[in-house]
Amino acid sequence: MPTSPFFPHVTYAFNAGFVRQGLISIYSLLVATHGKVAVVVHIDTPAEELSRGIKALSALFPDAQITQRINPDLPQQDHPHLKHGRPYTHWMMTALASTKVKTLYVDGDTLFVDDPTPLYHLDLEGKLLAGVPDTPFEILHHKIGFWSQFGALGAACSRPFRQVIATQKHDLHMAHYINAGLLLVDMPALRRAGLAEQLDDYKSYSQIYDQKGWTNYDQDWFNYLFGTQHDAIQLLSARWNLLANLANMDRFWAISVPGKLRAAYRRAQNNPALYHFAGSVFKPWQNQPLQRPMSPLQKRALGAWYQAAITFSAKTGMDIPPMIEKISRIAEKERHKWTATFA
Repeated sequence: MPTSPFFPHVTYAFNAGFVRQGLISIYSLLVATHGKVAVVVHIDTPAEELSRGIKALSALFPDAQITQRINPDLPQQDHPHLKHGRPYTHWMMTALASTKVKTLYVDGDTLFVDDPTPLYHLDLEGKLLAGVPDTPFEILHHKIGFWSQFGALGAACSRPFRQVIATQKHDLHMAHYINAGLLLVDMPALRRAGLAEQLDDYKSYSQIYDQKGWTNYDQDWFNYLFGTQHDAIQLLSARWNLLANLANMDRFWAISVPGKLRAAYRRAQNNPALYHFAGSVFKPWQNQPLQRPMSPLQKRALGAWYQAAITFSAKTGMDIPPMIEKISRIAEKERHKWTATFA
């Protein structure tokens, strides 16, 4: 069935070790858009579980067009992508470089709780892509700016923050440093600008990555390519990529971050559109003990993910990723707030 050109085009890239989590993200996307969406899933090797999930979701959402693309040239890894960022970067770069249309690239460790259709049709006003500032590094940037007001004392106090930037984000534009968990990418515009080939230049990426000492793989590569391009990136509200571990930052950010930005964070937390379970600190499906008590934001995000996972399992007959008992108890308390969303 041909898909309406007004439907959002969404791109995922993950491996066999990330199928169930990825399917739950896709399910949340289909719920949010009422199935009026075109989804392309790039994977490195055939995965029976993914094929079964796509078949089940296609039956539940007949208006949706869900396509699986297998690329055997990708590095085949059977583990969740965050354990080995370079292969994942290769998947992501190849997936986007093969896309001919404007697309919304989304990580598999995400959950939609609002319809991204208006976001997809956002006028980029000549820019190449749109993304949400990476909250931890955005706050770090403001902490450095705050301490710069206090002379030698400020320089001493900001030294640890500046060291992080110098060692982990060398030659990256921190004022417009975006998180790669959700990106609205105008691929035709990238091709016209001659940047699509650079996006998929894995050899150059590996060499530059080693030289710079980066730590965030695909995210750093995107920011390196586009952060220094004049007017290449349009910044989005944090609600479109709300990091589930956002609230676990130290209290000093409350005085170092401008009030306008703090208010924007509060609005995003009160009206999220996409939860992103970024990094290794907090993922609902990981069988590891909690390192600290959960924040209210984490509990809400966990409840939403768990309710989506339970509904997905009930409607498709597929198992959800296991969670440790303590997380399951919290999720069980929180999930009922999301019953109407994932009915």
